[in-house]
Amino acid sequence: MDELISQLLDMSRLEAGNLSVELGATDVRPILIESVSRMAAHAPSHKLVVNLPPTLPPAQADPRRVVQVVCNLLDNAIKFSPPGAAVTVDAEVDTDTVRVRVRDEGPGIAPENLPRIFDRFYRVEESGVRTSGVGLGLAICKGLVEAMGGQVAVTSQVGQGTVFSFSLLRVQGV
Repeated sequence: MDELISQLLDMSRLEAGNLSVELGATDVRPILIESVSRMAAHAPSHKLVVNLPPTLPPAQADPRRVVQVVCNLLDNAIKFSPPGAAVTVDAEVDTDTVRVRVRDEGPGIAPENLPRIFDRFYRVEESGVRTSGVGLGLAICKGLVEAMGGQVAVTSQVGQGTVFSFSLLRVQGV
């Protein structure tokens, strides 16, 4: 119940433009490692893998909100992956962004569902996996990432799993 109330409050703040993000030069590598460690305690039957470069440039982000996004994406990946499956977090850097990916080995998402996956209250029911939640987590992730100046994306293939990713702007000149 607490999680639902928190999600509803975050969603209403996002829609009203009142959700606070405290942007600054952020080292996302330790945040990703900590988020995976935190979620591993809740996923003893899954293999959580961190595949990061030795260093990542700083990104313009709110560390607390990055943890929120990563933990939500990991929670979804774990819920939709069968026991024993791997959930992988990796990152890549380009000229302007740091892109974080969370990859699962779940049932995948049908192409017709992908355009709505970040909509409020949207849930993919035909995956064959019954999960808790009301369909706010991905909408909140999208809003948080966009509030930090980044973008979210999803790719999926039915029977092959799903990759959710988000980009954060690199801090230039650091």
